[in-house]
Amino acid sequence: MKKIMFFTAIFVQAMLIASCQRSVVVHNTAVPKTAQLQPRSDIGIIPDEAVQDIYNQDIYHKEILEKAKKEVPHTMPSVKERVSENTYYKGRAVVLTYHHISNKPVSSITIKPERFEKDLIMLNENFNVISFEEMIKSMKGEYELPDNAVVITFDDGYESFYKYAYPLLKKYNTPAINFIVTSWTESYEANGRDLNLLSPEQIKEMYESGLVDIGSHTHNGHEYIIKNEKEQLGGVLAYQIFDKATGTFESQETYEKRVIDDLKKSMEVIKEYTGDTTKVLCFPFGHYNSRLLKLSREAGFEYFVTTIYGNNKENSNKTLIWRIRSGDAKLTPEKLKESIINCGTGKPLS
Repeated sequence: MKKIMFFTAIFVQAMLIASCQRSVVVHNTAVPKTAQLQPRSDIGIIPDEAVQDIYNQDIYHKEILEKAKKEVPHTMPSVKERVSENTYYKGRAVVLTYHHISNKPVSSITIKPERFEKDLIMLNENFNVISFEEMIKSMKGEYELPDNAVVITFDDGYESFYKYAYPLLKKYNTPAINFIVTSWTESYEANGRDLNLLSPEQIKEMYESGLVDIGSHTHNGHEYIIKNEKEQLGGVLAYQIFDKATGTFESQETYEKRVIDDLKKSMEVIKEYTGDTTKVLCFPFGHYNSRLLKLSREAGFEYFVTTIYGNNKENSNKTLIWRIRSGDAKLTPEKLKESIINCGTGKPLS
């Protein structure tokens, strides 16, 4: 009986701590629910001690819930339900792929702001949205994934991310990462199709918020080239350029220098914007091969984001990140939820 009273008292104390956390604000920014116990390094912000202390309290609160669930299941049945409710998958993270947000139907991978907000509501009600770095740490065995882990990624670095996604990420206190084409951000030009690019100032502001990480989508590699005699197209960094006029390929030496120079430049620009060096490269169009992987590692990258369908397991020591499509215009939050669960549980793409 004393044991039950002890854990009941601790549980009530934990509830009070948790309720206080919801209103805590540091530097006018709501503390991310996925704040790190350890300082971020390659692709994140180093949190101050206040953030770490808050998260320590949250860990304590979760440990109490788990302990209470085992010790007093009959006295406190609601604790068991709260801890284990809606567990679709464990030890895996599903990575979502978004591109562009606009009220204009720019493309099939453009969604409206209202759709993205509905996605965020659905994600926060059914899943645990973690940062990209937390997923990386989990794959290295340095972080235990929460159940139903999800990571939000955006490709290309459109200004719509700042205009529409960023305010919503702050509203729902949800982390994300954006993979930017750094040459595009250096030459900001407005256009009438709502396809403006992020400015250096916007990138810096979002990164310093602690909610948004920045990764590389190459410096100037987001374009196609002719890759063979059949005039098939391929990513400019994945293949040697074929010259139709002469019927020849660029030399191996020229190709390798071009790739490494591009990737190193993208890292330099991102460090200029954020003050930190990213180690994450997202391949444009999903085009890559063993040669490009080798050159990317030589340039300094360690993790590579693909368009391959699948989940990402903790303790796997993977360097290739698998993703699912989430930013298709015809997709609904309900269908996205189903896709995430299918991917997280290991079901093949239908």
